[in-house]
Amino acid sequence: MDFVSGLKRLPRVQRVKDVLQRSRLDPKTGSSFSSSSSSSSSSSSNAVQSSPGSWGAVVDPTYVRNLYKVNASGTNAKNSQSVVQFLQQYYSSYDLSEFFTLFWRKAYGRQPKVVGPDNFGAGAEASLDIEYIMSVGDGVPTTFWSNSIAASNQEPFVAWLLDVDKTENPPLVFSVSYGENESDISADYAKRMNIELIKQGVRGISVIFASGDSGVGGSGGSKCKRYVCYVSLCSPCSPSFSCSSLIEHLLYLKFMPVYSS
Repeated sequence: MDFVSGLKRLPRVQRVKDVLQRSRLDPKTGSSFSSSSSSSSSSSSNAVQSSPGSWGAVVDPTYVRNLYKVNASGTNAKNSQSVVQFLQQYYSSYDLSEFFTLFWRKAYGRQPKVVGPDNFGAGAEASLDIEYIMSVGDGVPTTFWSNSIAASNQEPFVAWLLDVDKTENPPLVFSVSYGENESDISADYAKRMNIELIKQGVRGISVIFASGDSGVGGSGGSKCKRYVCYVSLCSPCSPSFSCSSLIEHLLYLKFMPVYSS
């Protein structure tokens, strides 16, 4: 191999066998079983939670649910949630089924409602979002809302919000894992985006943004010299959430499994 194009980095080699040994799930409870337990032992003695601080823990749905103390599943049919995808990110129903088979068998056979295109070629961001919202938010009717606009690497937030505004019964909670540096968009665009967010709030719809992968560095990475705000983070019209720090458990964590074709 002398030339590779279209890649930012080569993926790490990950052995599914190792993951399965550390996180084999009970299809009824979602609890993980220890690979070292004998098959003749009772299920109660076999159950080993994939919890913070456990040796060799994988950041899988069980781990995340334990970390945030999520111990229930959705039962109200009126509940609804959605992940929003931009930049032509799509998911694979086959990959989602594979993920549930390995890490959250309670959800095996479930697929989200799709609004917008879902073309061939699963993206890592789209796969991660749909796999984890449907396992951590277990049992809640889920929508995969996508957008085919390339938008020159900028997320068309306003176009998406206008589509939501025209939808009679949209999901009640939207999770958005995308952001844009505030300096990269115009003040008029930011104001219009805020107006559309307010309109959805009046309808009882919550739009929750991720605060970004690089903290105060915005999309510029960790070597920032000044604070760079995401437009979604700086908006007074929507909440934005950061990731959890797991520094004390860093030696024990292996990786977060994400399945994408």
